[in-house]
Amino acid sequence: MEILKDNHIPFIAKKKINGREVDFLCGKYAIDIDGHEQDGEKNKMLVEAGYIPLHYHNSEITKTLNINYLKL
Repeated sequence: MEILKDNHIPFIAKKKINGREVDFLCGKYAIDIDGHEQDGEKNKMLVEAGYIPLHYHNSEITKTLNINYLKL
């Protein structure tokens, strides 16, 4: 979340869409950061609602953040 703020990227955190929560909305991107498998039904619902679902595993985010901060 801090990366989005630092780069002035507008987002909404913890947004419910048709009763299902996503971690972040950035425009039409519905982003979930999880430690588990993707939910196919949730993805289908998001697409039908006009969103593009993106899923990242917790380890992907941590690894990327560590690499990028080391470059600073």
